[in-house]
Amino acid sequence: MKPKRQKLDQKSLKALQPTEKIVELWDTEIKGLVFRMYPKGAKTYSFVYRMGGRGHNSKWMKLGSFESLPLIRARERAIECRAKVNAGIDPKAELEKKKEAGLTVADVANRFMSEYAAAKLKPATIRNYKGVIQNYIGPKLGKVPVKDLDTAAIEQWHSAETKNKMQINLALRVLSSICTRAEKWNLIARGSNPCRHVERNKETPRKRDIKETELEAIGKAVRELEGACNAWAIAAIKVVALCAGRVSEVLSLRWDRDLFLDEGYAMIPEHKTSGEVGAKLLELHPAAVEIIKALPRQDGNPWVFPGGKEGEHLTKGGMYHTWVKVRNLAGVPDLRQHDFRSFAASEGLNQGISLQIAATVLGHKDSRTTERHYQKPRRRATTEAAEKIFAPVAKAFRLAHEKGDEDF
Repeated sequence: MKPKRQKLDQKSLKALQPTEKIVELWDTEIKGLVFRMYPKGAKTYSFVYRMGGRGHNSKWMKLGSFESLPLIRARERAIECRAKVNAGIDPKAELEKKKEAGLTVADVANRFMSEYAAAKLKPATIRNYKGVIQNYIGPKLGKVPVKDLDTAAIEQWHSAETKNKMQINLALRVLSSICTRAEKWNLIARGSNPCRHVERNKETPRKRDIKETELEAIGKAVRELEGACNAWAIAAIKVVALCAGRVSEVLSLRWDRDLFLDEGYAMIPEHKTSGEVGAKLLELHPAAVEIIKALPRQDGNPWVFPGGKEGEHLTKGGMYHTWVKVRNLAGVPDLRQHDFRSFAASEGLNQGISLQIAATVLGHKDSRTTERHYQKPRRRATTEAAEKIFAPVAKAFRLAHEKGDEDF
């Protein structure tokens, strides 16, 4: 079907009313200038051209909306574009190149989140990335053109953060991922990621075990707060402490999908490494099973631990408020709920449970993760080991105590 051609007129175009189909009018005054009106009422001007003559496909280049671009200006832009085509310059490609040259770090970060993160990352990771971009990357680097971003600027930004050193390290990793995608999108040169040579802050692994006296204090605090705090949060705190699951895994348990209470376990379909190892089996202590069985169910809500919003589960933030009250009442304000996973590995080591079994209980695909991050010998065990190791030295120095003599 041949395009409808007519001399475009500002007044006539303004009076046009939407129809069920797209209205397309080609200007007889300026070759390639096209007016379009869409069923919902939007009106635009475009320039249509071919590079290399009739044997090549037509290209459409939007010039602007009818509301923001008067017809006389649309014709001027179309004339400029026609001159470039005649000179062998692709006006659309040229415009896109100029746009890319002016892209800022914030622009690329937004594209990274909408195109890459949304498709590849898990919801919790996306939330963390958004927070890092908003709080650390955007305020200082957001307006910098991505092509001008260099190692020196990133080092200055990274070293200026002296309080939250671990968070700025995370921000650097996120920025590096953004720059890697910028390379693949040809927004910066391949192999030019400016984050690659920036030295990270040294991070000291957290070494926090839970003492038996602290366990008693936590248990007492939980009992005292029952009835005064969110019942679902109290129940969730108990279950987290009685299994080796992450907080997010416990809070995401569903009645209709995940629980096998008679067998004493749950299946977690979505977790930290689910993309690599599939669903995770979560062992539940008999006491945890009884807690879950005793929980009432909310009509229409599939979650074991329902949240404040209808149809949603309890959030980590909602649970955290209750946990803060528990740990403060127990006198352990630095204790995290995640420390119960460390406790599980340490207690397993203390009781002679193999590393492989402990890794399975914790849901680690690699037992080296269990060994590196979680297993910490108990103070009592190391004390006894030290006594045995250095007993010959003490005996030689005539320093062995009476009880030690019995062990020599």
